[in-house]
Amino acid sequence: MLRYFILLFTGFLMLGNLAAEEPNYRELAADERELANFVVREDLQEALLRPKSLYFYMTVEDDRGILRQMKDQFQEWRENQEYVEKWNLEGFGNYSIQDTPAKKSYLSKMLLKYLDKRISGEIKKAEEGTTFHRIGQVQQALSPSATLKFSDLVKLRLKVRILEGKGELHLENPYIGAKSEFYKTGEVKVVLNKNMTDLGLYYHTDYSPLEGHYVASLSKSLIDNVSAKVSSSQSHDRVVFSGDSDRTLSLNYGKAF
Repeated sequence: MLRYFILLFTGFLMLGNLAAEEPNYRELAADERELANFVVREDLQEALLRPKSLYFYMTVEDDRGILRQMKDQFQEWRENQEYVEKWNLEGFGNYSIQDTPAKKSYLSKMLLKYLDKRISGEIKKAEEGTTFHRIGQVQQALSPSATLKFSDLVKLRLKVRILEGKGELHLENPYIGAKSEFYKTGEVKVVLNKNMTDLGLYYHTDYSPLEGHYVASLSKSLIDNVSAKVSSSQSHDRVVFSGDSDRTLSLNYGKAF
């Protein structure tokens, strides 16, 4: 909640800084006249003099295309509703119609996401000495990072997110993905993974040192959209896939709609 309050407050600051004033008009005196060859471009004049509203700034597209994504989603819902009503398909499988609460929830989530990206973009582009630049300095101080270089191939990178109450320690190397996650609640988790593209295999391990427990899994793609996964869950003093472990074999199918 604290993050959303800060986000909304920063948004109001941004909109206040961007708000444009009404243009000032000057009437010609009796002895003044415009240039004889001046031709009024009413369409251009209107566009230049029209004050930019808050709606203008709130509908500028962001780098992630969130507004376009929202428009496409609502368009898809509308077309689906028209199709269902036309052919009387209500209650049939995937032909359900999104109700108003679901649409409101989606809209609220996406607007917060859009505002977050817009503010982040303004902060990154802000000139030194401006309000947004000062906010960016505070944000950087609250999200520190540091890198320790062992060699050209191996680095240790620390990322801390104070407001979110978590941090990550990444061991960057070309051999295996390795990171540790720690939270303000005291929870610690170690994640290891390796994508063996040539063999079509993916290895993943989640280790919780405080609980003394880890889960290891190995996945392999069989055919398009179908993969097999074997996993083993056990305490830290047990060997993976041993008789004391909890082993699972599953087939997974995934296809985009």
